[in-house]
Amino acid sequence: MSMVHCKHHRINYCINHGLLCSCEPELVKLVYRYSTKELDQFDRQLSELCRSRDIDTPQSSSSQVSRRRHLLSETSSYQSKNEETKEPIEQPPSLHAPYQPSLFKREVINNGRIKKKTLNFTPSSMPSVIVKEQSEMIDE
Repeated sequence: MSMVHCKHHRINYCINHGLLCSCEPELVKLVYRYSTKELDQFDRQLSELCRSRDIDTPQSSSSQVSRRRHLLSETSSYQSKNEETKEPIEQPPSLHAPYQPSLFKREVINNGRIKKKTLNFTPSSMPSVIVKEQSEMIDE
């Protein structure tokens, strides 16, 4: 991420957020290029500030405050654990995951109640499709 300065407007602009003016290129010069570490640190400080403001609001009940603090501590401990061990964060399943026809989740409605049921299908139990030739269809 970079900051540039426009001599005409006397303002710094962020390149990544597209806040550049329409001045000539010679009027705009690079002021500072932030490192990734600085940006991460700034984001962390900003999120902590926002969290502390949310927690300390007077209209929040004590149960909400304690629940938020508990969630905040769990989140921060999980993040610090991942940073220390350098474990990859669990990714959602890929769209290209191998097809497994034996496990399908279906919703079955019984007397107005929805129940989740695992139905096991194997290739032999799958319904077969019969393709008829056009001449056979005319004869019938």
